[in-house]
Amino acid sequence: MREIMKPLKVSSKTIRKIKAWNRLTEKTSQHFPYVRVKDVRSPGRRYEHFCLKQKRIVHLLSDGEFRTYLKLIWNPLVVRVNEQVPLDLKETMQIAEEQQITHPRDYKKNHAHVMTTDFVVSEIEPNTGELIDTAYSFKYFKSIYKIIGGESIKSRKRTWQKLDLEKAYWEKRNIKYVILTEMFAQKNEIYNIQLFLTEHHKSVDKYLLLSFIEKFIEHWNENPLSHLEQLLLDVSKELDINRKYAFTLFKKATLQHLLALELTEKKVALNRKVYLV
Repeated sequence: MREIMKPLKVSSKTIRKIKAWNRLTEKTSQHFPYVRVKDVRSPGRRYEHFCLKQKRIVHLLSDGEFRTYLKLIWNPLVVRVNEQVPLDLKETMQIAEEQQITHPRDYKKNHAHVMTTDFVVSEIEPNTGELIDTAYSFKYFKSIYKIIGGESIKSRKRTWQKLDLEKAYWEKRNIKYVILTEMFAQKNEIYNIQLFLTEHHKSVDKYLLLSFIEKFIEHWNENPLSHLEQLLLDVSKELDINRKYAFTLFKKATLQHLLALELTEKKVALNRKVYLV
């Protein structure tokens, strides 16, 4: 038998926060997360990360969110990633009532909580050039699944109720909703992305960069089993530059997606082979 809940209330504090957030977003085109690092009191690592692509500080509430964000923003077709996006409270309360789902709340005071979606990503559709939005929630695998007989089975019914509520919210807007786990952004891949990001502020000659890419691919095709250090040495000799600058050009070329590397299997290192794709 379904538990009968008292009608939800919205606290004056929540109303003030919603109004303040609306005023902030109306005054500027810049996104402001509804939940910021300072708002979270539970244990765990949080990140105020300056995004070089968006040129603003993003608020990420776990290691998993941080790695997921880095992979999402790395995609050259992605133009914007908004984090901790608030959902319209009146609408989520209505959806919860329609679907007979208990809306997130303060159970002692019976005050409704504003729901948020971890990421809303705006990405260019390559065939049409249209900007497409996708909503993403990040959850650690073990927090929503358990393995039984080698199969992934949904667990934690209450968590899935809230995810279903989120999904219904975005579907009403014709926006695809996706749940991501830590398997989306592998540690090696994120290590490599962070390695290339160190060269973001470096200025290089664009013609030399193009020559480097041409020669690097040429030498790699001749001997794809060579370690990165040997490839950089061969190219640097041919272009008459030092190896350190060749490494900078290599990282810059990958950062700009002019060199397509396989980033998930191994950490990029001078004493290892590199894999072009």
